[in-house]
Amino acid sequence: MLRGVFRGLELTFILFILALALGNGVPSSADEGERARAYTRQIEFDYLSWMANAAFVKMRAASIGAPHIFSPAAQKQIVFEYLAATRQTLEKEYRLEQLYADAGIENKELASQALRAELNALYARQRELAPLAEAVAQGQISQILAEVGLTVGGQPVPEVLYRVTPLPKALIISPRSRIEQTANVSIEAELTLDEIAALE
Repeated sequence: MLRGVFRGLELTFILFILALALGNGVPSSADEGERARAYTRQIEFDYLSWMANAAFVKMRAASIGAPHIFSPAAQKQIVFEYLAATRQTLEKEYRLEQLYADAGIENKELASQALRAELNALYARQRELAPLAEAVAQGQISQILAEVGLTVGGQPVPEVLYRVTPLPKALIISPRSRIEQTANVSIEAELTLDEIAALE
């Protein structure tokens, strides 16, 4: 009887090793994600780098005394300019998407050249204004918290920090035969439509 138990355990162990070695023949979602990452490793969104960069931007803004070096009128102007640049960016991104979706336009890169140049200028303006506009928003929120007594020693705890950047894009991996998400890879937000089309 004891010999039968050992034989059963031995057979179970062999079957377990075979199952591990052979798998079930169907790629898992992890396998799909890893195969996709062979194409995305260089353009994946790096959350740790984003946090480090956000902390650096906040320290740099604090080192020049933003927003306190600006008058209330200048602070208002900075925020309005940032919002205007953001609105123009969204409008032009929409126009660019429409252009790429137009089947009647063969050379999309050439047709979108002027629009992409305008977008690049707007992106640069946004990057220039963002730290200042964010510092203004942080200061206003901190002031409101102080007015309602939600501070320790006159300072909000934790400190108010505000950072806005484009959200990472999501590359969704799905079989062609059915609607199913087998993998989701976060990739950089700054990819152009040309790069997105090539990746897909």
